[in-house]
Amino acid sequence: MPVDMCQVSSRVTAACLISHTHHLYDFACYPLEHSPASSFQGAKIVKASHFELEYMLGRKITFFCMAQGYPRPEITWFKDGIELYAHKFFQVHEWPLGNDTVKSKMEIDPTTQKDAGYYECQANNKYAIDTRGFRTDYVMIAY
Repeated sequence: MPVDMCQVSSRVTAACLISHTHHLYDFACYPLEHSPASSFQGAKIVKASHFELEYMLGRKITFFCMAQGYPRPEITWFKDGIELYAHKFFQVHEWPLGNDTVKSKMEIDPTTQKDAGYYECQANNKYAIDTRGFRTDYVMIAY
């Protein structure tokens, strides 16, 4: 974490970093354009599915999340506040993009009445957590 900015010469500004482990302090200064601190970026969801979705029983529902941050965030999916894990009818596909972006797609196929609820994608790195929520409900089609 940066503790100070200092002018090293008339042309160079540096970020000075300090770390503390096991009662020892480590101190380092980097020219600002090469500072690791200038690259750190909290996780942020930059694209996501629409907030509300109605689905037909037996059909597939898909939610999408894209997050940026450095280090690249991890995306975790939740339903009604409980973390979801892959199984036969629930799958998550992820694609890393560059050093700082990840795309995640969550699919449920086929859907049942129990799939109605509140879903969230959570992007997380060591600097921030960002969450987007999606509400789903099924519709009955009368023929």
